[in-house]
Amino acid sequence: MPYTVVTVSHALDQPLLELQACSLHRFLDDRDGFVSSIVVIDNSDEGELDRTRLFNCYGRLAPRVRFMQACAFGAFPHTAGWYRQQALKLMVARTIETPRYIVLDAKNHLVNPLSRAYLETVDGQFMRSYVRNFQQHPLRAYFESTCRYFRIDEAAIRKFMPPITPFVLSASVVRELIEYVEAREKTIFSYAFLERARSKQMTEFALYAGYLLHTYGDFSDLYRFDGQECPVIWQFSDKSEAARRLAEARESPFLAVHRNAFATFDRDTTHAVARLWQTRGLFQSKEQACSFIEACAQRFG
Repeated sequence: MPYTVVTVSHALDQPLLELQACSLHRFLDDRDGFVSSIVVIDNSDEGELDRTRLFNCYGRLAPRVRFMQACAFGAFPHTAGWYRQQALKLMVARTIETPRYIVLDAKNHLVNPLSRAYLETVDGQFMRSYVRNFQQHPLRAYFESTCRYFRIDEAAIRKFMPPITPFVLSASVVRELIEYVEAREKTIFSYAFLERARSKQMTEFALYAGYLLHTYGDFSDLYRFDGQECPVIWQFSDKSEAARRLAEARESPFLAVHRNAFATFDRDTTHAVARLWQTRGLFQSKEQACSFIEACAQRFG
């Protein structure tokens, strides 16, 4: 079954998108062509992504890349870009021709080969994901509100689908979800979603998971929960946690580094990340990778 890779980002994240594009060029192991297209949605409020630079970074994958502007998805109320970014990750399903798609953020990049086996079971029947308990999670209020929205037991948050990328979705289910919300709210999806998201009642992936529970009773019709969580270095990760995430990345296709994390790196973390990138062929030398980290620290700090 073919997939589409979707990234929603903005001009500020250009360096991270270039790193992601280079990593897809290097590590997307789709000898059977399981990724048919790559969609990059430009959610910039100011400026635009440098598409020429990105095309060059995608290398052999460049012919499969399609850029879109956020305005192509219709009207949005004036609001913070983060909420609009969430809505776009779902609204893009109306433009996708493949049955499934995988959503990335700019912080995600490959450090090992990505194959079909990461996204789906051996027989291709089910998508892979994982579940977590969100009772102590910072986004708990969103998950509980999602349960109330769909009139499902709030105890579901003890075993709920993740709120972060990479996230594999069924395009047809997302389209059904959008139609459900529009019919219920009697307005276009972008307005309905953003109004609730700003009041901590929705996130994109919690809404999707809640709809699955509401419609199918559980997740088992579409997913198997033996998937692998992407290691993430957050802005609040200390030195020891960053080291753990890098160790996990040795066995994971993906690593994620939040844009605000670069400014928090000490010398050891900088060199450890740079060494990983250099050994994976994402940079020609450790020094070049260190320079990239330093530039990101200044850009995002």
